[in-house]
Amino acid sequence: TPRPPARFQVRRELCGLADAVGAYEAALQVRTEKDMPAQWAMTQNNLGNALQSLGDRLGGEAGAKRLAEAVSAYEAALRVYTEMDMPADWAKTQNNLGNALRILGDRLGGDAGAERLAAAVSAYEAALRVRTEKDMPADWAMTQYNLGNVLQSLGDRLGGDDGAKRLAAAVSAYEAALRVYTERDMPAQWAMTQNALGNALRTLGDRLGREAGAALLVRAEKAFAAARRVTER
Repeated sequence: TPRPPARFQVRRELCGLADAVGAYEAALQVRTEKDMPAQWAMTQNNLGNALQSLGDRLGGEAGAKRLAEAVSAYEAALRVYTEMDMPADWAKTQNNLGNALRILGDRLGGDAGAERLAAAVSAYEAALRVRTEKDMPADWAMTQYNLGNVLQSLGDRLGGDDGAKRLAAAVSAYEAALRVYTERDMPAQWAMTQNALGNALRTLGDRLGREAGAALLVRAEKAFAAARRVTER
């Protein structure tokens, strides 16, 4: 059976996500914060996930609106999911919040975008208070990778010492993730992170120039070469 054109597949997926949003919103008419706080928070987090996926696929103002709604849903869930009482759920929602803020920040540009990216950094750093390398290594590495991505986006936008500082922090976050994302055990994640590390090192090297910059560019090429060991298999 021939596959339908890609545009029909995309439309079907968008309709499915819109239906999911409607279903979660309907559930929240019964699962109220007052009467069913745990279920309400879980549904708010799920609503945020659906809104984020929908906003990520949509362009323009419609996509930005959905992403902003996702941020609001995650922030609502965090009224119940507290670090003290529900740390794992709190950290997961903080990570999700960081993802939505990062995508929205990349979309918006300018000061508004930079503010969202900075808020995403704070959300990921909060999640890492619970998602530790010792106790939750896979979640910790994923959040470190996400943190590296938003730091790199922020560093790309900022000039001077502040931008270089953010790029250097992105490098550190990716290198931290690679302590868990190993070539042997998690090759796809390892290659993805090596490639992201190479991008951050290359951007920082271009910024710094001279010997310090040249050394970073050499490290970037090594990271790209490492990623190719997996992607070209």
